[in-house]
Amino acid sequence: MVIRKRTATKKIGVAISRKAKGKGPQKSPEKWIRTTVMIREINHGKIKSITYWEKKGIKEVVDEALKLYLKGKKSKPLPKKK
Repeated sequence: MVIRKRTATKKIGVAISRKAKGKGPQKSPEKWIRTTVMIREINHGKIKSITYWEKKGIKEVVDEALKLYLKGKKSKPLPKKK
């Protein structure tokens, strides 16, 4: 009987892409923030299909889509809380 210990990986400040697995953690130039969103089921299916065929993670596919959507858009700063 072989007992294997799991090794913990630090996730703070380090982003690991599927392509970078095995090469060690790659430092991300931008900070990531965790959030929860609701999306339509049809869009989720399309995203899952893209992640499979392009060998990417959901995070990467959604990030690319958001970059394309936000490109060229102007935004005003949010008002300060009182």
